[in-house]
Amino acid sequence: MSPDINIAEVFIHRAKGVHVNTVIVDRKVVMEDREFLNADISQLYKEVRKEIARGISPQQREYAKTLQRAKPYCYKWYEGWKNMDHEPFYVMNSRTKLLELSLRAYVPVSFSTVRSASGT
Repeated sequence: MSPDINIAEVFIHRAKGVHVNTVIVDRKVVMEDREFLNADISQLYKEVRKEIARGISPQQREYAKTLQRAKPYCYKWYEGWKNMDHEPFYVMNSRTKLLELSLRAYVPVSFSTVRSASGT
């Protein structure tokens, strides 16, 4: 790594989740060896199901429709970029990942999806 690079920028903007082993919040270890120590998983899924049951707002629904209308134009824009010989470091520079993430941004998730993901 170059000595000219700001170390904080490296940690904040270049680190990925796979680089994290331990997390400390407010002087308390909340994750160690990639395992959450104090997470109440059943409560977490209960809260997720409650939010999903609310559904998406009219603004989110309109945004999702706009994304669907823009989808063919996005695909056309990226059409010529398929033959890259490498994958960019940043997702925001990825021709495949960015498009995939942006098109999934406001796709409604069903209750059954959460239930099957949790195994309950």
